[in-house]
Amino acid sequence: MARKSKSFIVDDSVFQQRARRLAKLLKVDERQFVREQGGLLARDVAKYTPPYATFPSKGKSTIGSKKDFDEGRNAAKRDVDQITTEVEGVTWAKKQFGSGKIYRGRKQVGAGVIDNLAQLKRWHNKNRRANGKTRRVDHSERFWVKKTLLDNYKKQLIKNVGISKAGPAKAALQLGAKGSIPKPVKIHLGRVKAFGRMAQTSKGPYAIIRASANRSPGLAHVQHLMPMIMRDRLIKAVKRLRYMKRQTVKRAGFKN
Repeated sequence: MARKSKSFIVDDSVFQQRARRLAKLLKVDERQFVREQGGLLARDVAKYTPPYATFPSKGKSTIGSKKDFDEGRNAAKRDVDQITTEVEGVTWAKKQFGSGKIYRGRKQVGAGVIDNLAQLKRWHNKNRRANGKTRRVDHSERFWVKKTLLDNYKKQLIKNVGISKAGPAKAALQLGAKGSIPKPVKIHLGRVKAFGRMAQTSKGPYAIIRASANRSPGLAHVQHLMPMIMRDRLIKAVKRLRYMKRQTVKRAGFKN
């Protein structure tokens, strides 16, 4: 049975309402301003989506740095290491215990042997929480895996680093938000299901941001941060409008 698609959806109605109100107050193009701020909000979501080496500062505008992605790669390797035991003697263990648990004397030292990528992936997914983090497994309950197989699987995981940021980054681009997209994120833009588009509602223009969480488990980390992200974006929106107002005054030939 196929997994039901999960989307990253937040209640940003208050944010959208205030963005429209700000645009009306200073008599700027309402639709364009809402589109701009929606795109920037999507970029902010990408910025606060893991991986990051340290928690992003509000003043930081980049979606991710080299240190952030290096931390993501290291975290992927650590995740696998805390659910498996790297050994060379898997052939002996499989002959001795088959598909069952591994013992030394009467003491269990392993949950069994994994000798292919599909099994290893299933075991990893079984121990992944909803937020994408991997729970630590007791040593006696870990599966034994050969180093070559572990290394191959870790390489696959490392290739996916940045995919969680790609969803909101793609939505931001579709809404016309400016700003560079780091290579580890850009290479995944074609793989994620996400969009950013404008809609006209009875209350006015609305920027819609959607991203699939199936391939982007890191988005779960952002849900509880959304009130802070939207509040910070509104503060920046006010500053943006003040700047636009000053530019309008200057073009009109008046001093501000």
